[in-house]
Amino acid sequence: MTTRAATVFSSSIGARLALLMGLITAVAFVLLAALIYRQVAHSYEQRVQAGLQSSTALMRDSVELYDRSLSDSTERMAGTFRALLPDGEASLDAAAPVTVGERQVPTLRLGTQAINLQESAVDRFAAATGGVATVFVREGDDFVRVSTSLRNAEGARALGTALDHANPAYASLLKGGRYTGPARLFGVDYMTHYTPITNAAGEVVGIAFVGQNYSDGLAALKARLRTAQLGKQGHFLAVDTRPGERFGSLIAASSAEGELLATQVDAADLPALEALLAGQAEQATLHLRTAADGPAQAYFVSAQAYGPWKWAVLGLEPVSVLQSVLHRLMLHIALVAGFGLLAVIVALLVVVRRMLSVPLAQAGQVARDVAAGRLDRTIVVQRQDEVGQLMGALAQMQGKLREIIDAQNDMSQRHADGAISHRIDAGRFEGEFGTMVSGTNALVDAHISTKLRMVALVRAYADGDLSEAMEALPGEKARITEAVNGVRGRLQAINGEIKRLVAAAADGDFSVRGDADAYQHDFRVMVEGLNTLMVTADHNLAALSGLLRALADGDLRGRIEGEFQGVFATMRDDANATVAQLTAIVGDIQQAAVSVSTASAEIAAGNEDLSRRTEQQAASLEESAASLEELTAAVKQNADHARRADRLAAEAAEVAAQGGAAVAQVVQTMAGIEGASVRIADITTVIDGIAFQTNILALNAAVEAARAGEEGRGFAVVASEVRALAQRSAQAAREIKGLIEASSTQVAEGSQLAHQAGQTLQRVVASVGELGGLIEEIASASQEQAAGIEQVNQGIVQMDGVTQQNAALVEEASAAARALNAQSADLQHTVGRFQLAAPAAAVRRPAAA
Repeated sequence: MTTRAATVFSSSIGARLALLMGLITAVAFVLLAALIYRQVAHSYEQRVQAGLQSSTALMRDSVELYDRSLSDSTERMAGTFRALLPDGEASLDAAAPVTVGERQVPTLRLGTQAINLQESAVDRFAAATGGVATVFVREGDDFVRVSTSLRNAEGARALGTALDHANPAYASLLKGGRYTGPARLFGVDYMTHYTPITNAAGEVVGIAFVGQNYSDGLAALKARLRTAQLGKQGHFLAVDTRPGERFGSLIAASSAEGELLATQVDAADLPALEALLAGQAEQATLHLRTAADGPAQAYFVSAQAYGPWKWAVLGLEPVSVLQSVLHRLMLHIALVAGFGLLAVIVALLVVVRRMLSVPLAQAGQVARDVAAGRLDRTIVVQRQDEVGQLMGALAQMQGKLREIIDAQNDMSQRHADGAISHRIDAGRFEGEFGTMVSGTNALVDAHISTKLRMVALVRAYADGDLSEAMEALPGEKARITEAVNGVRGRLQAINGEIKRLVAAAADGDFSVRGDADAYQHDFRVMVEGLNTLMVTADHNLAALSGLLRALADGDLRGRIEGEFQGVFATMRDDANATVAQLTAIVGDIQQAAVSVSTASAEIAAGNEDLSRRTEQQAASLEESAASLEELTAAVKQNADHARRADRLAAEAAEVAAQGGAAVAQVVQTMAGIEGASVRIADITTVIDGIAFQTNILALNAAVEAARAGEEGRGFAVVASEVRALAQRSAQAAREIKGLIEASSTQVAEGSQLAHQAGQTLQRVVASVGELGGLIEEIASASQEQAAGIEQVNQGIVQMDGVTQQNAALVEEASAAARALNAQSADLQHTVGRFQLAAPAAAVRRPAAA
């Protein structure tokens, strides 16, 4: 199967062209799919990281919102507590120390009323708000609790205890500043607010402290962090970033809460973790182990620090989720590209077969028929393209060949009928066809003229005119010259001998003899006969009559014998000389006929061998011309397909540009949504302000009700409900505002992603444009190749025409040689009727000096 496929691709231009275009299309599809996958993967990864960062920021904002709400309510509670304390200037009375717990501290007075160990204000505050309150008095650099509703683990009031110097509020209070922040007091989490109490000189002499128990709220916040799901498999962590041994410990996590996060992270990722917790980086990729012996899993991690609490909120999403999505995306792109490529290849195969392979196969069959000499095939031209032009050219060539062959056959027939002067009209044919016909005529003229010249010389020699010699002929025809001139030379030599002997006989000198050793065969017999004639002239007169009768019957074997003298000797000599001369002439003619027959046979054999080699060369040239014509058509078809691919690339660029316009419209729409979100956030801000004012009014009403005592208790309950309702409204408004801000952020990020998608489509348009330029260059190169191959093809066609002409000329020469051989045979048959005497033994005589 592999060998068969290789044979098809090596012998079929259409198959190779379809394979080449399929490979080019496959490479283009693969590059485009890889580009799309890379851009989409990068965009999706950025989107995942942006979404992770946004979700983590939202979770951090929820912590901040809770902290801010808690801080605001605690600060308002601090104002309430300060209103419950007596009015007047604050002062320290060191002269009247009071023992509080195990310490003696100065007396703190507000106006004229001492605050030390007075629990009414702190208890009223605790009853009204549910929080705790404490009054600190300054003793040196310490602040000691002298009045408090805060109780230790045993349930006793925490009096006499000092504010820890490590408390973050301590340094701010020494400078006269306020502080609000979380604190864990006696195992309970409080949101605390410290307000300095200053004397008339502005010196800090005490602290008014309020604390709001937010253990339940913090537990709910941690539970939310534990259970909140990020994406499909992501989750959140809250990490302690306070310096010390607990740095990096898990505050809120679905597992291993309270342990160090570093124990779950690979050693290679610890620098990245430290950068996240230190606020030096916001995103990283970490490998975490959910179990001590379990394998590490890669996570995208986004960190959002919350400074007031020294927390770092981490959002984690497994990288495997992104990889799974990208794998499905790659599979979809591969399937779409594969089906598209298959459709394009099938279309290419069908188009190439219908437009190139089948027509070229038909043209090849026509060319093979012409090369094989079958010119009876009907060539139908139904197309106007290059293949149609090829078929038309083959039809014209077939017609010209038929016309030439018919003209040659007609000339052969006329020559066979005796009209050897007939020639083909070369003016009927153009170009090399005319040259071939002219060559054929020239070849026939050469052979006919040679033949006629030989006939004229033989006729002259037969008449005894030996004055003219055969002209020197070139090449193998030199044999004809040698044969004819050899006959003339021998005849002249014999004639000389005869003249000498006749002259001697006429003078009566019969002692003269011919040089018989200088001749062979019949010429020698002739000379010897003359010699005998001279010797036996007198003896031949008696046999003269019989000799003449034999001569009349064509028998040249008889001779006159005996001794004769006088007239009889003359008659004997003349008769024997006549018979001898006639014998020599007939023998000479027989020899010349044999030589001519042999030479013409050799000429015919050489011409036939040359004709076969010329025909083989012509067939090879025709096959080369057909192959080049097929290659020319294939290259032109390749250029047409390249131009079509260029047009498809331009259309793809236009579609991508339309996609970019659609993405721009999406960006505009998202900008409108972002504006609407901003207006909604402004409305929620107004609602938050109204709720805050309502809360302040309710708080003031509660203070007034507390001052009214029992008469204002019912009004205090209503004020408390209104305050709670105002706080819930404010909380809801803040949450709505936070959600709207998060939504605005996501809309802005979505707008940015859509803008990036538009830029990606623009780059795709640019890439498609570059691809179109490459395909256009391929089309130009294919056209140049087609032009060069066409020129080579024309040269081979011209060589093929010349070879065909040579083959025809050689065939004509072979026919002429065969005709000459036949005429030589006729001449041999004619002279064969004479019976010649057998040559006598030559008598060696010394050569004349």
